[in-house]
Amino acid sequence: MAAGLAHEINNPLTAILWHTQLLLQSKGGGSPNTEELGTINLAAQRIARVVQEFMRFTSLENTRREGVDL
Repeated sequence: MAAGLAHEINNPLTAILWHTQLLLQSKGGGSPNTEELGTINLAAQRIARVVQEFMRFTSLENTRREGVDL
C-alpha cells in the first residue's frame, strides 16, 4: 500500500518538478514569476523528500522478523 501511495504522489510530483524547472530555465532570472516558480519547485522537492522518507520508514528491508511463543 505504501508503494502504491508513493507511486500515486510521485507521478504528478515529477511533472510539477520537471515543468517548474523547465520554466525557470526558459525564463531565466528576469521573469516576474521566477520567485513563484522557485517556491513551487522547493515545495515539490520537500514533498518528494517526505515521500522518500515515508518509503524508507515503511520499508520491510529494515524490519527484523522472529518467531514468538504465544
